[in-house]
Amino acid sequence: MVRFNQTNKTSSEWKYALIGGLISIPLTVGYNWFFEPEIYSLIMATIGGMIASYLAKRNAQRIYRTGIGAGALGAIPALVMAFSPLSDIATKWLGSGAIVFTVIVVPLVILAILAIGAVLGFIGAAIGGWLATKFGNRNTVHPAT
Repeated sequence: MVRFNQTNKTSSEWKYALIGGLISIPLTVGYNWFFEPEIYSLIMATIGGMIASYLAKRNAQRIYRTGIGAGALGAIPALVMAFSPLSDIATKWLGSGAIVFTVIVVPLVILAILAIGAVLGFIGAAIGGWLATKFGNRNTVHPAT
C-alpha cells in the first residue's frame, strides 16, 4: 500500500509561501515609503503571491495555498503601520468605557488587513501559476503514460 505524505507537501508549500512573503515585505515597505506615504498599499503582496506560486507550480505544489500564505505574510508591514492608529483608537475607546467594542473591533481590523493580503496573494497565485505554466522549465522530460 502506498501512503501519501501530506506533511512533506504542506511544508514545501509553506517554504514557498515564506519565500514569497519575505520577498514582498521589503517591496511593500519600499513601495509605500517612496510612492504612497499617505495611503498604505498592499499591492506588493500580489508580487509575493506570484513568486511563491511560480516556485510552487514548478515543483508540483498547490499554488493557491502558497499564494494566500505569501499574501498574508506580505501584509505584516500593514499591521505594523496600523498598530499606532489602532492603539490610539483602542485607548480612546477604553477610556470612554467601550471595552467590548474595542475587544471586537481591533481584532476584526487585524483580520481584515490579513484577509486583504491573503486575497491579493490569491490573485498573485493565479498569475504566478499561469506564468509557471507558460514560461516554466521546458526541458523537463515527461514520462510516457
